[in-house]
Amino acid sequence: MDLFLLFGLLAMGAPLYAVRFWDRRHAHPDWQRLPTRAEYLNAHPECPTGDELSARCYACGSDKVLGPPQSGWGDNRFRHTCLACGKALYRTEEPR
Repeated sequence: MDLFLLFGLLAMGAPLYAVRFWDRRHAHPDWQRLPTRAEYLNAHPECPTGDELSARCYACGSDKVLGPPQSGWGDNRFRHTCLACGKALYRTEEPR
């Protein structure tokens, strides 16, 4: 009975771990294509703001930039997007 329970737990746990691994590594490859904040500000020197975590949009000039987590609450990767025009601007990552 204990062996059957062990195999059952492994059979349930392995797919959950695989889904989490897949989501963190492969679900959002376009995040890697976005420039970092430093690269974005070097390419667009007119975009810095007084806030060290934010920047203006190069397309419309708006300073309303939102940076939600990439794949959910536990993710430390952020995609910063202009709220006015919807362009993805740059990425940041907080250390864990």
